[in-house]
Amino acid sequence: MDGETAGPGPEELKTGDSKIEAERSDREGKEGPSINVEVKEERLKFIKEGPKLADLLSDGSPRDNKISSTNNFEYPKVPRSFTEREGLEDLSRFIDTTAQAAEQKGDSKMAETASKFRENLVYVGEKEMSEAAGFFANRVMESARGGENIFLFAAQKRSESYVSLRLLEEVDRLTADQPELQGRIHFSDNDSKIASMIRQIGGKSRVILPDDFSISGTQIDQTAGRIVNNLIRHGFSAEQAAGMVELDLIADKLASESGASRHVLRVGPVGGEKSLPINAVSYFTVPEYKREDGSWVVYPGVSVTGSHASSDYGFESAVEDFSRFLQQNGGVVKVPLLYNVNRDYETAHGEFIDKDFQSRWNKATSQYKL
Repeated sequence: MDGETAGPGPEELKTGDSKIEAERSDREGKEGPSINVEVKEERLKFIKEGPKLADLLSDGSPRDNKISSTNNFEYPKVPRSFTEREGLEDLSRFIDTTAQAAEQKGDSKMAETASKFRENLVYVGEKEMSEAAGFFANRVMESARGGENIFLFAAQKRSESYVSLRLLEEVDRLTADQPELQGRIHFSDNDSKIASMIRQIGGKSRVILPDDFSISGTQIDQTAGRIVNNLIRHGFSAEQAAGMVELDLIADKLASESGASRHVLRVGPVGGEKSLPINAVSYFTVPEYKREDGSWVVYPGVSVTGSHASSDYGFESAVEDFSRFLQQNGGVVKVPLLYNVNRDYETAHGEFIDKDFQSRWNKATSQYKL
């Protein structure tokens, strides 16, 4: 992290059409097998509009999955357990309380902030996460059936690992009747090992970086840069390397109407760097929202959170502002249940703290690990 609603459905909202072909043939037979890579010039693709709070409250789903969170403003810090629906309803009341208090105090700016926050907050619950994981798993299966070698890369045991696990569990279920496809699907947290394997096996390969939310894009782009530069060191051109890498995101910021990817890397040796866009597929869009003067309503211009983890910027930071406002105007220190959601993927000494999560991780990755 830097994550079935009303909306356009599974058709693509934004995608670029321009393509170029990058082919490397001069090294064939010298530095290993050559590879043909299709590189798109405009390549940021969205599948569905992000689910909004009002939509989820009225969609009729039970949302009875359990979530836990910790209120950092209370002592002792005791985990709170609740259902997803309880969390959504509690969040809705908290935002309404803030908006009403701001109106009573004549604070038009805070009233606008709370109102626009409610309108634009994208929430990814268990239902939405399962839907997105299923979509990406089916894309992996389709590529494997077409003869492509797929490498899932999770650089850290954080949100990248959580989404990788959800994807791998779906892939495992889908390959039960097609075990021969498992040999084309790989997982690793070692980008150098992935680059080396791609060079050895030749053919068509793709490196997928799964993650939940891309807010600033900085962290996921840095990770993509690592694998791209490793592929370059293993003999591929910068264009080939960038064309092999894809970001698979649960939700990403919709900041461009042109369809151009906002995920652009500076790759290559010092003095010979190139700026190249990276393929990115985001299941949900997260809209950027502003005031009339063009300034962001909240930093960094978007708000997204979920049942598996709550986002620091754009969500928790906004909630803290609301809480301070209420306290300063006669209220008590209160934050909603969905603030500071406890994450299953927290680690200690290189392993996940949650033993059930660690067991799922071991099972899912053992079959596909390089």
